[in-house]
Amino acid sequence: MSHSDSWRCFAEGLTRIIQLLIEFAKQVEGFHDLNQETQILLLKRNVFEISLLAMSLSYDVDSGTLVLGEFRLPRHCQAESLLIASIHDCVAQIAQLGLSHIAVALLAGIVLLDSDLSLPYTQRAYEHLNTALQYELGPNPDVIYSDIAEVRMKLNKISRFHADSLLRMKLADCGFEEQLPPLYRELFADFVEHSSAAIPMPQPVNMVNVAAQFQ
Repeated sequence: MSHSDSWRCFAEGLTRIIQLLIEFAKQVEGFHDLNQETQILLLKRNVFEISLLAMSLSYDVDSGTLVLGEFRLPRHCQAESLLIASIHDCVAQIAQLGLSHIAVALLAGIVLLDSDLSLPYTQRAYEHLNTALQYELGPNPDVIYSDIAEVRMKLNKISRFHADSLLRMKLADCGFEEQLPPLYRELFADFVEHSSAAIPMPQPVNMVNVAAQFQ
C-alpha cells in the first residue's frame, strides 16, 4: 500500500476502537456531568492514549499480533515505521503487566479524566477511580503502580508522536486529510503547528462528527 493508504487503514481501524471508547466514556464517573464541549476536549486530549490501553486487551504477547479493528497492524511497516514500532512496544508493555480487564478499564477512566482543567466533578471521580484501581491491583500495588506510571509517560509520548506524524503527513499531501474517516479527522487532524505542545480547544462548527457520537 502507499503511505497514504496505510494511514487510511490505520485511521479506519483506530476509529472503530474510538467509537467503542466513546460509549465507554459515557459510563465513566464524572464524565457525563461535564458539558459536551468539555467532554470533546478531554477526548481530543486523551482518546489516543486510551486506545492504546484498549489494544492491549487483545494483544497477543507470544506472536506480537496487534489488532486494530479488522486490520492487523504489523510491527515492521514501511509507512511510519518508528510510530508503529513505538505503538507495538507500548501495547506489548501494557499487556505484559497482566492487568485484569477491570484494571485496564479503571486506568482508561483515569487517563480520560486527566487534565489541567479545574473541574470538581472530574477531580472527585479521578480520586475514586484511583482508589478503585488500587483495590483491584490487590495487596502491595506499589510495584505495579511504578510500572503503570512508566506506561502513562510512554502513552503521552506516543500520543504526541502520533500527532506530529499526522501533521507531517498532512503538510506533505494536501489531499490526504480528506481520505480520513470524519471522526478521526475531527479528533486528530486539526492540530496547529507544534501540535505536541498544545491541543486547541474544539470549535463546535468543526466538531459535528464527534458531537454526533454523543446523541
